Amino acid sequence: MNNLSQFKILFAVLIGLLGAELVWLIQPYNNFVLNNSYIADNYIPELVVATILILVLLVNPIISFIKNSLRLDTRQLSLIFGIMLVSVSLSQTMRIYPHALAKGNMDACKDKELADIHRQMKLPQCLYLDAVKYGEKAPASEQFYDKLDIGNKIPWKAWTPPLFGWGTMIASVWIILAGLALILFPQWKENERLPFPLLTVQQELIQEPEENKLLPPIFYNKSFWFSALLVLFIHSMNGKPPYGRNDSKVPSRMEPMVYTFRWNMETH
Repeated sequence: MNNLSQFKILFAVLIGLLGAELVWLIQPYNNFVLNNSYIADNYIPELVVATILILVLLVNPIISFIKNSLRLDTRQLSLIFGIMLVSVSLSQTMRIYPHALAKGNMDACKDKELADIHRQMKLPQCLYLDAVKYGEKAPASEQFYDKLDIGNKIPWKAWTPPLFGWGTMIASVWIILAGLALILFPQWKENERLPFPLLTVQQELIQEPEENKLLPPIFYNKSFWFSALLVLFIHSMNGKPPYGRNDSKVPSRMEPMVYTFRWNMETH
């Protein structure tokens, strides 16, 4: 029994890591090559949810027909979900982090006031891509921010020290936040009964099916399907097309409506 449990855990970890690879390969290609709407940059990443839905709606029912004991249970799906959510966080960090390093370095070399501020902070040079000197070029930063010159290689020698230095700090902050979550979450959930809507959605998607059912209970709820299809319709209409204009966009934020209401009140 213990060996079977270990096998299930390892199997879930393997699927989670494959899902993480999927995120790291598809997300940048979709976002920056195809210039489509982002698919893994929200509080509930679409790509992760789509992967979980494939496992729950397609893979698990097929496995159930073969051998019910081999289907992915709630704990396995939770582990897969968690690994993929971490991969999304890493992906978002690497989308912002190198850009911030290069942009900050470039701005400091072009702006005397910023250069003086950096000099007064007395930060070690290993935290910068290029030397922060006003009026001088920042080749490693400029090649990242603009483009890499033809025939040139990525200057890993310049990138390695700041990536390691700032990366260590970011990893430490993540560990601290994870520790705080382990302390605060049980208190908030069990004693103070605070609602966690995003967590509730994830839990409902991976619940164990009822007896003689193939799918979690939420998938037999008509209200869920109505809401899900409505949201899917809105996002489909608001998706950024690769060419041309999107004249069929459905308003999904309050700000434009509020501004329109205020403008009408002020002009009448």
